[in-house]
Amino acid sequence: MLVQFLCQKRCRLFAGEEGQDAGGLLREWYIIISREIFNPMYALFCTSPGDRVTYTINPASHCNSNHLSYFKFVGRIIAKAVFDNKLLECYFTRSFYKHILGVPVKLVHLLRDFVQCLTMWLSVVASSLHINCCGSLQRLP
Repeated sequence: MLVQFLCQKRCRLFAGEEGQDAGGLLREWYIIISREIFNPMYALFCTSPGDRVTYTINPASHCNSNHLSYFKFVGRIIAKAVFDNKLLECYFTRSFYKHILGVPVKLVHLLRDFVQCLTMWLSVVASSLHINCCGSLQRLP
């Protein structure tokens, strides 16, 4: 069933627009849908606190009653994009990629993400306290 879904050609129409797909319409469709998938209003994904660029599953995604169906849909869209050789405007954490690929996620992988998060947080705290790189406090004017 999933293989049939991946292999099928899908018709993508934009309301009020005519066009012949030579790759541009399909690329635009993937860009638009990827932006919607990661829309914070759906509460499915959140940015990783370590870098604010990569995404991970939102721990509060259960507030959306259909979140499991949406995750299944998102997985199929990502698989279809990979099959169609199209890029999505999204990046996941390393531990999330390992989970998708079925590679066992070890504590070391989670620690790497945690260390990135902690380093980012410490740099924000240090800049708000006006601590220079030597660790001494600077007086505020």
